[in-house]
Amino acid sequence: SESLVLAFASVLVAIAIVYFVIPAFNSLVGKELTMRLTDWRHVGALATVTLTCGLLAGSYPAFYLSSFNPVQVLKGVKIKASSGSGFIRRGLVIVQFIVSITLMIATVVIYQQINFTKGRDVGYSMQQTIYMSMRGTVRENFDAIKTELIRKGIAENAAMSVSPVFSFGWYDASNYSWQGKDPNANISILTDAVTPGYISTVAMTIVDGRDFNTDAKTEAGNIIVNEAFARLITDKSAVGEEISTGNGDRMKIVGVVKDFVHGNVYSGTAAPVMLTANPDVKNFLRTLTIRLSSSADLQGSISEIEKVMKVYNPEYPFEYSFTDAEFDKLFKTEALAQNLAGVFGGLAVFISCLGLFGLASYTTQRRSKAIGIRKILGATANNITTMISSDFLKLVGLSFVIAFPVSWFVMNTWLQSYEYRTPIYW
Repeated sequence: SESLVLAFASVLVAIAIVYFVIPAFNSLVGKELTMRLTDWRHVGALATVTLTCGLLAGSYPAFYLSSFNPVQVLKGVKIKASSGSGFIRRGLVIVQFIVSITLMIATVVIYQQINFTKGRDVGYSMQQTIYMSMRGTVRENFDAIKTELIRKGIAENAAMSVSPVFSFGWYDASNYSWQGKDPNANISILTDAVTPGYISTVAMTIVDGRDFNTDAKTEAGNIIVNEAFARLITDKSAVGEEISTGNGDRMKIVGVVKDFVHGNVYSGTAAPVMLTANPDVKNFLRTLTIRLSSSADLQGSISEIEKVMKVYNPEYPFEYSFTDAEFDKLFKTEALAQNLAGVFGGLAVFISCLGLFGLASYTTQRRSKAIGIRKILGATANNITTMISSDFLKLVGLSFVIAFPVSWFVMNTWLQSYEYRTPIYW
């Protein structure tokens, strides 16, 4: 009965805590969870938890007390605690700390994985760039918009493409061929259509050959490939090599850019990519990317861009995104896992410390006579504290020894789902 009363009181306190904490939790996970205490299923679940915890917590002392021999108790014979009770108490403390340590290590590893991926060389610069989906007359007035922005000193450059630089491209084709290609090989080539000036706008690096000319008409049959595609074609310079399409058209490679992250940010190897500035595919372009001037005020530049867009595209509102901010959203799932592991890890540490405190209080109470004798014989407070703490430090140390390989196995398994992943540092 006492355990059930304590369990019931705990549930009431827990409901009160959840009531105040749930708004912050919803903000953390991006959900709209609510408490529905009028729902019989919720009430039934709470009642089940209360009864289960109360019965489990009260069953052990009840059975333990009922095992005493009444005759020995009435005679005043001292009842010795069984060795099993101490083992259970210590076992619970160890299990609690193993869970706590594992969650804290998981938080650190997830944080390292996110930073490891964000810190890689993506092959372009996202700083000082914004992009927007083109609607209305933006495509038709692109040249005028670009000229106006550069003239005002707002932008260094601007270009159009099918998608943002960190996203997927136009389409994935496997019907390309070139001299020396295995006719049985089925190699997917990711194609992205851009306008001249795109490479400088997103700050890609040309490692061989040249950029597209400003006149797109002169580049109708020319393409620029990344290093991964160039390696498939030849061990030497790929500039000047020709690519044939499935319909018999031929395209000439005029430049090679450094490999860049395109699509899957966790990919360990770059996929072959081809950029085309053919004006015939201009109608497929859907994204406008603008590199802002590094010397201009950010908010002032955005306001000026909005004014220019209202002049050339008055029927649609000015909507834009910062490239680096949108890139960070690709890590939303991992960031959520990191935050949740941190929150629950902190809670687990707190609960483990409560368990350790209870065990320490129980042990100190049982050894009060021994402590008194030691003080009479000259033991200092430090000596007694060291004596008592050494037992608990052994429990925590054993928890670390067990938690380290468990944490390594769990997080190493989790990291296997990422091709580009951080090592687990000692």
